[in-house]
Amino acid sequence: METVECRYCDWKVPYVPSANIIVFCPKCKSCIYAECEYGYGPVTPCCICLGEEVVGTVCVDNKKQYFLQIESSRKKIKLKKRYSEALQEATQIVRKEILQKKDKKYWKRLKIKKETGSLCFYNDWFGRPMDNLHRIKKYSYENNVLKIVFDKEECLVVLEPTEIINTTKEFAIHQAKKVKWFWYPYGDKKKEMKEITYELKDGKVYKNGNCEEMVFEVKEPCFSVRFI
Repeated sequence: METVECRYCDWKVPYVPSANIIVFCPKCKSCIYAECEYGYGPVTPCCICLGEEVVGTVCVDNKKQYFLQIESSRKKIKLKKRYSEALQEATQIVRKEILQKKDKKYWKRLKIKKETGSLCFYNDWFGRPMDNLHRIKKYSYENNVLKIVFDKEECLVVLEPTEIINTTKEFAIHQAKKVKWFWYPYGDKKKEMKEITYELKDGKVYKNGNCEEMVFEVKEPCFSVRFI
């Protein structure tokens, strides 16, 4: 048994070492560790683990077809890709089919450690970097939607958030189906709420709102939401 520290939530995660292994944090459901003999031997069988628990295994049959076996149901899912790319494909399936379901309880128990900070969406800052400060007033998670209300009644809505960093220095969401930001323009006596929507499609971010539409490429590292 070995232990790896999750850099996203600081949780110490035990796991059983293997030649080919991918480890997810059981607390925040982030992918935190991978080891593979690619280049020195076969990439399969590869265990995909939630801490100590093996939730899936990538194997190859006699016809050299790669497939993912879900351990809980013994269901086999054919993979379109091969070698290391097959492992990436299987990881996405596990994240979507298994971990998101387990993730719901975690999000409902979520306690955001960061209280005050600036906001950035897909590397696009709201205002100048580190200029605008927002203080979290309250937050909730229902039906796969995270809603955060700030002190000036500004509101952040994140649809289907997955994988987070949650420390006193930073709160960040790796992936989301859609991000909506509502705010009142500073100095606006009419107090008409504005809205910006960010949506990730085919590797591009579509930004709509504030009388503008923009499309930009995703640059790594990229988070759907950063509160720092």
